[in-house]
Amino acid sequence: MKTKTSSIILILTAALATAAAQIVLKIGSAFKPAGLKSEFQQAGLGIIKNIFNTSSDLFHLIVIGCGFFLFMLTLLILARGFKGGDMSLLYPIFATSFIWNILFSRFFLGEHITFFKVTGVLIIVSGIALTGFGQKLSEAGKEKLE
Repeated sequence: MKTKTSSIILILTAALATAAAQIVLKIGSAFKPAGLKSEFQQAGLGIIKNIFNTSSDLFHLIVIGCGFFLFMLTLLILARGFKGGDMSLLYPIFATSFIWNILFSRFFLGEHITFFKVTGVLIIVSGIALTGFGQKLSEAGKEKLE
């Protein structure tokens, strides 16, 4: 099957959206639901002010919701992207989400890029690429037999 350029772009977009969703969820992970009930009780019209207060539990709840929304959006993009191409080509492109995640963590959260993070990503991406390469070899072997 010939892979469409639009599918490659969709899968790369999905990889970026996945990495962004993971960063958004990490930002929202400081969520502590204990104070949320009292925030709603006190809020009234002040709820808008609480949403933008980054120490607010309501803020963290909204951020987590945005992260889950990004993941759902990613699933829709993936479904559309995988429809128009060869999985052995497209999935390694999606695996770049691990690389994007490390880069986004460094840029947005100030996390350090360690040897172990880089090694882990290289192992994962290499494994996915080898799987795709093995599939190509298998298909070529079947064609020779026919």
